[in-house]
Amino acid sequence: MNHIERAKSIFAHYLTVNPQSNHYYGLIALYGMVNLCEASGDTDSVELTKRMLDAFPDRVEHPRYNFPSYRVGGIAKARVVYTGLLSGDEYERQLAEYADELMSARRSHDGILSMPHGDNPDKVWIDVATAATPFLLFSGLKLGRGEYIDEAAFQSLAMYDLFLDKSCGLLHQSRDFCGEGRFSDDHWSRGNGWGILPLAELCAHLPENHPERGRCIEYYKAHINSLAKYQSQNGMWRQEITVEFLDTQSELGILESYEETSGTGLILYAIGVGIRNGLLDWNEYLPIFKRGIDGLYKVSISEDDSIVNSCPGCLCPGDGTISAYLNHRKTFRDEPHGAGPVILALSEAARLGV
Repeated sequence: MNHIERAKSIFAHYLTVNPQSNHYYGLIALYGMVNLCEASGDTDSVELTKRMLDAFPDRVEHPRYNFPSYRVGGIAKARVVYTGLLSGDEYERQLAEYADELMSARRSHDGILSMPHGDNPDKVWIDVATAATPFLLFSGLKLGRGEYIDEAAFQSLAMYDLFLDKSCGLLHQSRDFCGEGRFSDDHWSRGNGWGILPLAELCAHLPENHPERGRCIEYYKAHINSLAKYQSQNGMWRQEITVEFLDTQSELGILESYEETSGTGLILYAIGVGIRNGLLDWNEYLPIFKRGIDGLYKVSISEDDSIVNSCPGCLCPGDGTISAYLNHRKTFRDEPHGAGPVILALSEAARLGV
């Protein structure tokens, strides 16, 4: 199986749904393409990715964003400038401007980047780790700004300390969205992906002498070990990772926790990064990774390159219970969060030669 060619086809199909690849989920698709370019050097992909990211911020229609860094192309732009695929003073100026915006954005009482809208500054959610940490990390590395790198590590580690459910080693998604001081009860697939992706990037790219490097690796390995226990027979992770079915003991009856595409793709990408960088044992974790890639082809990727079984936008639905996550809006073909994580996972598969 040529993973690069299939990932290119998936992105080409995705552009029929989201031509500018904007919104935060479009930027994840572009982050996937940046990784595909690194993995393959494919000339057509490089030119397409450069052209699309060069359009940010001034030649793209922007929806409402929670964080200004999305306007400049988010983590995809930061990485492509860091690697030198896009180079020049103007791109570096953009990174500095939007990294400074993140450095001064609203925070919770415990220092975590928080929901910028509304009266409650303590509304925080794990999705923000992916929005902020890689952007600050790659900007700091490119520009020689240690304060950006330190903040990148702080944000991810603080969210792990806050959201980790020690009973299972997985992450909850949010605090204060379903009541003051209350955490959502979930162990949501994509939420755990939003946590583990930036942690994997920290482990791969933090300077060897950074004081938080050891803790990042410790947290990363612990989370991967916990996730591995819940991989399904098909190689996937479920919408609520910890259950296959849930008896709600209510009028909702028994709810299925379906095998969910976007979280699986993000988790597989993080596992691949760990294997490739020597953080995870090849013999132990490559079979887990390969089983997951096979699962994406079986469960997630359609013959026409559309993506299925990806969870629609989800932030503490209903009362934040597990049943609320399972009773969330039904998935649909071409749900826009799915393509990027799949492209990321396939790019890692190509890098690992599986």
